[in-house]
Amino acid sequence: MDPITTLTILLIISFIAIGFLTYKLFKIGRENRSLEDKNLVYAESATRLNEDLKTKFNELEILKNTIQTNKDNHTITYIESDNLKKENKDLIQEVQKYKSWEKSLAERYKEKSDTLHDTLSRHEINEKEKEEVNKNKQLEKIKLDERTWQDWEATVENKIRLICDENTLTYISQEDYPSTKKPDNSIKIANQFIIFDAKSPRSYDKLNSFKTTITKAINEMDKYSGDKTLSVSKDMYLVLPQVAVSFFDAKYNKGDYTVHIVGIDALNPIILSLSKLQDYFVTDKLTPEEKEDLSRYIGTSNNLMKRINFINNKVSEYILEHVKKSRYLPQDISEKSMEHEKGAQLNITNQQKGDFISLEAIEEETKKISLLNSLNTIGSKK
Repeated sequence: MDPITTLTILLIISFIAIGFLTYKLFKIGRENRSLEDKNLVYAESATRLNEDLKTKFNELEILKNTIQTNKDNHTITYIESDNLKKENKDLIQEVQKYKSWEKSLAERYKEKSDTLHDTLSRHEINEKEKEEVNKNKQLEKIKLDERTWQDWEATVENKIRLICDENTLTYISQEDYPSTKKPDNSIKIANQFIIFDAKSPRSYDKLNSFKTTITKAINEMDKYSGDKTLSVSKDMYLVLPQVAVSFFDAKYNKGDYTVHIVGIDALNPIILSLSKLQDYFVTDKLTPEEKEDLSRYIGTSNNLMKRINFINNKVSEYILEHVKKSRYLPQDISEKSMEHEKGAQLNITNQQKGDFISLEAIEEETKKISLLNSLNTIGSKK
């Protein structure tokens, strides 16, 4: 039973006891008044008897009997009064006992109240400390989100620069872009600027709100194509983290321009495919066979680019659903996994400027993978 319920029951019992004592005292008082009234009557009777004694001597014996009777009644009344006095004394002792008990209850109540106050104070202090910890975590998360945003822009820029260096293409940085409306990255191919803007949600748990940001960015891409002083490709690209790519369509046709939503893995085939545009300026010098080879190469490149983008989108959907399942883990495991996640680092490649990956190396690696897959398939059949 909790302290408040116990205290309530004790207070009710005290009120009942005090009410009972009050009633007993009232009853005693009323009986005392009755006795006083009887004494008054007796006194008046004696007065009348004395006055009648002179005229009613013959009734002396009767009066004597009456006086004796009154004396007997007075004795009885005295005895009753004495008994009532004793009862009154006992009741006074009972009242004092209940008052002492009430005082004890008040002291216990104060003690419990002070304990409750201390508990509430400690709880309030703990809540303030917890609120301060959460506030610090939120500030750290905001800083981490901002760093993630900056890191993504740098990652995309480094990737595009590397592809351009490997394929002898002209990379145009944001500072060098010859217009007041400056994209994050651009490539100059066949005297035309190809726009690549890097976009990333500030936090992966805010992907839904990120849709609004990307929709706005798509609608504002005309600020590049609308610059009539420059030759800007009508096909522009928004480069998103792979986990966010699946939230959007692959292409948005805005009439005067088209915006493609791509992941960072799709940049290499896209840029290589676009680089073939330079060959269109020398097609009049190509033989029919060379023109056919060039057309076939561009068509195959476009197909590979679309397939890579499609596969990446599907993989992103499964990855996102898998990541969401971590929310249902026990809290201690979930928090521990987040600590490991922060400490994890994935560096798939450490390619430096000037490094060259030959076709022979790629073919050799592909053969190894195919051989391993074949051996795994044979083993599983056994």
